[in-house]
Amino acid sequence: MGREREKNLIDLPADDLDPVMPVQKRDPSFLYPLLLGAIAFFMVIGFEPLNPVNAGWILGRLDPTQHYLGWLFYRNSEWTFPIGLNPLFGQDLSSSIVYSDSIPLLAIPFKLLGPLLPERFHYFGIWLLACFLLQAWLTWKILGLYSKSISLRLLGCGLFLFFPPMLWRINTPAGGHSALVGHFLILWALYLILRPTQNKRTLLWVLLLSLSVLTHFYIFAIVVLLWLADLENHLVVQRDISVQKGLREILLSLICVILLTWQVGYFAISASLNNDRGYGFFGMNVLGLFDSQDWSYILESRTNPSSWGEGFAYVGLGVIVAGFAALMSLFIQSSGNIGCLKAFFKNHRYLLALIIFLTIFAISNRVGIGDFSFTYPLPAWLLRIADTLRSSARLFWPVHYLLMIAIFIAIVRTYSHKIALAILGVCVLIQAADTSKGWLANRAQLAHYQSEDIHVQKLSNSFWSKAPSHYRHLTLVPSVNRPPNWENFSIYAASHGLTTNAVHMARIDLAKQDESNARLNQQIDSGSFNQDTLYIVENRFVIAALATAPENTAIAKIDTFNVIAPKWNDCSNCPPIDPKLILTRDRYASKLGEVISFANSSPNRSYYFRSGWSWSEDWGTWSDSKNATLNFTWPQLSSKLLNLQFDTFVVKGKHLVQEIDVKVNGVFYKKIFLTHVYDNELDIIFTPEMKKSKYLSIEFEMHNLARPVDLIEDRPDHRKLGIGVRTAIFK
Repeated sequence: MGREREKNLIDLPADDLDPVMPVQKRDPSFLYPLLLGAIAFFMVIGFEPLNPVNAGWILGRLDPTQHYLGWLFYRNSEWTFPIGLNPLFGQDLSSSIVYSDSIPLLAIPFKLLGPLLPERFHYFGIWLLACFLLQAWLTWKILGLYSKSISLRLLGCGLFLFFPPMLWRINTPAGGHSALVGHFLILWALYLILRPTQNKRTLLWVLLLSLSVLTHFYIFAIVVLLWLADLENHLVVQRDISVQKGLREILLSLICVILLTWQVGYFAISASLNNDRGYGFFGMNVLGLFDSQDWSYILESRTNPSSWGEGFAYVGLGVIVAGFAALMSLFIQSSGNIGCLKAFFKNHRYLLALIIFLTIFAISNRVGIGDFSFTYPLPAWLLRIADTLRSSARLFWPVHYLLMIAIFIAIVRTYSHKIALAILGVCVLIQAADTSKGWLANRAQLAHYQSEDIHVQKLSNSFWSKAPSHYRHLTLVPSVNRPPNWENFSIYAASHGLTTNAVHMARIDLAKQDESNARLNQQIDSGSFNQDTLYIVENRFVIAALATAPENTAIAKIDTFNVIAPKWNDCSNCPPIDPKLILTRDRYASKLGEVISFANSSPNRSYYFRSGWSWSEDWGTWSDSKNATLNFTWPQLSSKLLNLQFDTFVVKGKHLVQEIDVKVNGVFYKKIFLTHVYDNELDIIFTPEMKKSKYLSIEFEMHNLARPVDLIEDRPDHRKLGIGVRTAIFK
């Protein structure tokens, strides 16, 4: 019964061919959308990205560099089990090919072919071409359910090929998101839902789910939701699938998906999210369908753009015009079109429920309506779940496509063939021409070539060319996701066969990061550096490293970077480092009575701030953590004490006192209670035991931090403040 009701929506008998089945040779029409897809690809992207040894269009952009380097390190690593692990890319932070967004679907087979491929081979241009071809072909299949007219279907394909949210992914503000251009997987899911037959249903859905999970998690999440809605419709509403068959389909899908997610490395880390950019941060504006965000010559941007453009949902002027034509059809065949729509959703109730859910989820609880916005609260547990899909606007993509399919159906059902051709033809021309304001700019950027040499220009000293013959690892301290200059060091490491933690990943494991930094801090504090590792450290670690490093370890400022090279001084065939670049223990030693300033005008202030400090201001520097530590080199002459001058964050009548434990070299020194903002002073009187330490470490443990935004009107400062150091003097 359900299948018969669904046929009311279809003008002509549907083509029973499935997306994976070969088209009969006697019908070459399947080549038409492929040709159209290729034309759109070369219009929007150009020829250069198809060169698999040309990474110039990738480098210089944040996310594409991440995807490319993730693949490069993965290709050069030994095979692991699970096979998707990427141990060379990240060292202690390493995870898998999944979290560099390097498209496991292609990374794994091309790794198998690695010995046959050029040294700098990549597949991202090939993938983008495949996305355009399959976008056109799956659209052709879907529209073929409602029209057998080749010309009408090709024009419909044109609207889907110049779909701004897909084209925007080719070059976002952070660079291209190649995996997320794979909208054809969403169209495939919609085709499986809309087709009138359930022939090979389980096989096709399992195949689609598998390909989606090997492409990108967001694509997979969308496909899973569409699959579950369709399965519920056939089990509960249409009842043309038995419960036994449905359970078998669920079980087989689960087995395949779990096996694949395990093998490609989804479980390699306990992914951690940045709460400041959680659910709602990337929500879709309610008026986003009509807001061009500079992708139209005619329609101006009328809303506040979502953060980094992630909420971009503009359908294009051609689709808008086609939508008006579809609305007019309601006046021509009101009862017929509305009746078909009711019949369809009566047969697909769970799909309708999913459409409503996806729309609400995409908008998020931070609702934006043009320039107006408001937020409604959600339970913390629900927000934690929603954070898994924090770029919520992406989940509106299938609703986009269903709207466009409905527009096509309304036009071809209502108007004569000639009028429908005219409407769709004009709309495709408008869509391609008007959105060219966006994609032509992208094409120009993709044509801009950047050599890998540009990214290692900061490493110009001859030391860098010699170091890889003595070290196997390049480690940045601290170990964090996307550290400053990460791409320079990552490309350098890849070029010389080194492992590195200079990486950028989509998700990181904060527990792994904390463990890694604990080990690195211990190495610096004890001077026990790994002999096969070249370290690049921030200024705040230099004082400790200079105090603890053995004599055979070279510490130098090379090309503005602090380098720790274990055993370099004992190496007979290691070229000497320019003496002007060598850092010595006396370099940061203060004279007795000399004022050490922590204001932003002091060039050496960053060397003293070991941890827990905010940015410097013209008077000094606030702490912004529960624990804040200062490091000092002992003066050349014996000193009796260190005098510290500092401010305290207290607010009269609201926040009366700061309770602070002071530790010296890790040992409790005294507890202080501070009640005044200014003119606070602390003398650290040195004992013989303190002076046994190779350097001086002073830690402040603050028990009642507070935020100015909570206590002071018109001061939107969200830092948790304790003390603000001004000066230090050895006496």
